[in-house]
Amino acid sequence: EACDDGNTTATDGCSATCTTESGWSCSGSPSSCSPVCGDGMVVGTEACDDGGTTAGNGCSATCTVETGWTCSGAPSTCTAICGDGMVLGTETCDDGNTTASDGCNATCMTESGWTCAGMPSTCMTTCGDGIIAGAETCDDNNSSAGDGCGATCLVEAGWTCAGSPSTCSTTCGDGIKAGAEGCDDGGTTSNDGCSATCTVEGGWSCTGVPSVCTTSCGDGVVAGTETCDDGNTAASDGCSATCTTETGWTCTGAPSACDEICGDGLVVGTEACDDGDTDAGDGCNASCGVEGGWSCTGTPSVCTPNCGDGQVAGSESCDDNNNADGDGCSAACQTEAGWNCAGTPSVCTVVCGDGVVTASEECDDGNTTASDGCSATCVVEDGFECEAGSPSKCTKLEDGCGCRSSGNTPPVLALLVLVALRRRRRRG
Repeated sequence: EACDDGNTTATDGCSATCTTESGWSCSGSPSSCSPVCGDGMVVGTEACDDGGTTAGNGCSATCTVETGWTCSGAPSTCTAICGDGMVLGTETCDDGNTTASDGCNATCMTESGWTCAGMPSTCMTTCGDGIIAGAETCDDNNSSAGDGCGATCLVEAGWTCAGSPSTCSTTCGDGIKAGAEGCDDGGTTSNDGCSATCTVEGGWSCTGVPSVCTTSCGDGVVAGTETCDDGNTAASDGCSATCTTETGWTCTGAPSACDEICGDGLVVGTEACDDGDTDAGDGCNASCGVEGGWSCTGTPSVCTPNCGDGQVAGSESCDDNNNADGDGCSAACQTEAGWNCAGTPSVCTVVCGDGVVTASEECDDGNTTASDGCSATCVVEDGFECEAGSPSKCTKLEDGCGCRSSGNTPPVLALLVLVALRRRRRRG
C-alpha cells in the first residue's frame, strides 16, 4: 500500500486500492493526503493549477485564483478580467468597463491617441500626437495655438480642420480674420476691399472683425466709390480730397491724370478763360487761353477786345495803339468817317474824295477830279472858294483879281475877305 487514509473513497488522494492518486501527496498512518500545487492537475481544494507556483499570473502559489483573474482547464489557463478596474497580466489599462473609444478598449488595451494611468484606469487624449481622439475635434501633430487646431486640440474660430493628423485651413467669408488672411468681411465678394480669398485688395485698407474696408484716397489706385485717384489728396487739381472728379475736369487712369474740360464754361486749373465753347476768334481760344487783344472775366468767361493796345480784335475795325478821337481810329476803335485804317497797330490815312472833310483836308467834294475847286489832294484850288460842309461845294471866283464881286462891295474889301476865308479853312 502506498497510502491508507482509513477509507476506500476515491478522489481524496488515496484511492480505493490504497494507491496515491495523481496530483496528490500522502504521508503517515492513517495517511494524510494533500493536492500537489504546481503539477498542472486541479485536484482537491485547488481552484487552479497552471503547472507552477509563481504568483501574479492568475493562479497563486497555493493554487487559488488570484483577484482579477479567471482560470480554467488543467493545467489551468488564466486570463485577466477586463472591465473590473484592475490592470493585470497583459492589460495596459482597465477603466472598469469594456466600452471602446474612451481610451481603454474592450480588451483593456490603451487606444491610439490616449494615455491611461491608475486603477481603475483614467484615460486622457494625447493632444499633439496627430490622432483625433475623445473630445478632440482636431489634432495637427502639435499643441501650438493659432494654426487652426488649438493647444487643447479644438478647432479654432475661423478655421476648418480635417484628417489625422489634421490639416487646417481658414474659412474665408465667415467674418473672422484668421491665419494668413489679411481681412474677412463676412463674404467672398470681390471689389469691396476684401477679396474672395480674404486678401486686402489694392487701394483699400481693412480693420476689425468682421473686417470693415475703406478705400485709401491718395494712393493712386481707383477703388470702391472713387471716381479718380491722382496719388494725392490736394483739391483743385481735378481729383478732390475724397477722390471724386471735380466739376470742370475729366480724370482717367490709375493713378488718375486729370485735364480741364475746355468749353464747359468753367475756368479751372490752368485755363485762363472758358466762354462755354472752343471757337477761336472770340477772345477765348480752343485751349481756353486768352487771345491777343482781348480781356476775359467771369464764369463762363465774357471776353471783350482791348481797345488801344494796337491789336485789331473782335468788333474793332482798327486799333492805333491809343484811345484818342480824331486820328482816324476812334476811342472805341472804330474807323472814323473820312479815314482809312489798316495794319496792326492800325495806320490811318485821310480818304480824299469821299465827301467828308477831315482835319487835314481844306475841302472834299466827293471826288478826286482836279479843276473843280477841290483838288485831287483835297486842297482848295486857286480861283475857287469852297463852302464849309461835307461834301464841299466849290464855286469859281468871277473877277480878274481872283475875287467875286457882289453889288457895290469895293474890290479891295472883297479881296481881304477872300484871304481871310482861305486862312480859316487852312487852319481848320
